[in-house]
Amino acid sequence: MKKTDLINQFDSINADENTKDKIWNSISEKSVNAKPKLVRKSFIIAAAAACLLVCSMPVVANSIKSLLNEKYPETVVMQENIQKAVYESNDGHVKMTVDELLSDEMIVLMTVHYEAIDEKGKDWIANHKFESNIALISSRNAGFGIVPDMGDNTIIHGVNVSYNTEELTEYKTDTERWFLLHYEASSRDYDSAQGKFAYPMTTGVETVFIDTKGNVPVKTIELKKDEVPSEYYTPTHIELSKLSFVIYAMQHGVYETFSEPYHYGSRWILPDEEYEKIACFFVMENGEKIELEGGMNSTHPDEKNNYSDLVLLSNKLPENIDIETIVGLEINGVYYDLT
Repeated sequence: MKKTDLINQFDSINADENTKDKIWNSISEKSVNAKPKLVRKSFIIAAAAACLLVCSMPVVANSIKSLLNEKYPETVVMQENIQKAVYESNDGHVKMTVDELLSDEMIVLMTVHYEAIDEKGKDWIANHKFESNIALISSRNAGFGIVPDMGDNTIIHGVNVSYNTEELTEYKTDTERWFLLHYEASSRDYDSAQGKFAYPMTTGVETVFIDTKGNVPVKTIELKKDEVPSEYYTPTHIELSKLSFVIYAMQHGVYETFSEPYHYGSRWILPDEEYEKIACFFVMENGEKIELEGGMNSTHPDEKNNYSDLVLLSNKLPENIDIETIVGLEINGVYYDLT
C-alpha cells in the first residue's frame, strides 16, 4: 500500500504494530488518528465531538494499592509521580473513581474502579458491557476510554493515538470491577494537556476532561550539529521522559501540504528508500547502542515544539532504560551529545 493512499482515510481502522511490543503484550491495542501519519503503520479516524463536562474533583482515597506498579513494573521507578485521588462520579447506584494517573502528556496510564452502592448498582455492575470504542464516545454517547482532547482544529492540534481499556478480571467481585486505561499519542502537540475521558454510569455515558499535563518530568534537549543525517530533514530537539521520547526536525521534502475545496491535508513525498534508511539509536554511557522504533508524522510548528514541522520519530521509551545513562543520540550515523 502506498503512503499516499493513507491520506483522508478517516473511516478505516487497522492494527498499529508499533504498539504491540513486550510492554503492552497483555493489551489488545486500538488506535485512532486525527491527522495523516507519515508511515504505513497508521490509520485515521475523524475527530471526537465536544465533551459534556469540564471539571474533576480529587476525592478518591489516597491509600489504594498501586495497580499501575503491579501491571507495569517499569512504572515502579515513577511511583512518587503517580497521582492519586484523581476523579469521582456517583449516581446513587454506582460509584466510579479514577484512582491513579501517570502521565508525561504523551503517554497516559490510568486505573478506574467501579463499586455498587445498592441493589440496582449491583445488578448493573454484574451485567454492564464496558465498550472501549472511542468512535462510539463521540458519535453515539457510548463507550469507555480516554483519548487526547484535540479540540475542533485537528489540522493544528491533531496527533496519532493508540488507546486501550482493559478490565482486571482477577479483581472482579459481585460489587466491584477494576480497569486499566491508557493512551499513547505520537507527540504532545495536541496542546490541550487534557484527556477526554468517557465512562458509563447507570444513567448513561458521561464525559469529562482529565488534566494530563504531566506528572512525569520531560527533558527537552537541543540537537546541534553542522553535519545533517539526511537532505530531507534536520533534527532540532528531543523530548525525553521515563515514559517516552519524541525527536523533532525540520523537513525538506518529507511531505507537502495541500488545500482543496472542503479539505486540507498533508501528502507524503519522501521516497520509500529514504524512509527505510532512517536509523536512530540511544547511545548509553557504557557504549551500548539501543535501536529506536516508532512512527514519523507531520506536525504544526509552534512555540511548544520549537517551531519544528516534523516528528521524525516518537514512541514509548524502550524497556529497562535509565534515561540518566543516555549520553547520546545517533541518527543515520550522526552523533548528538545529550549530556
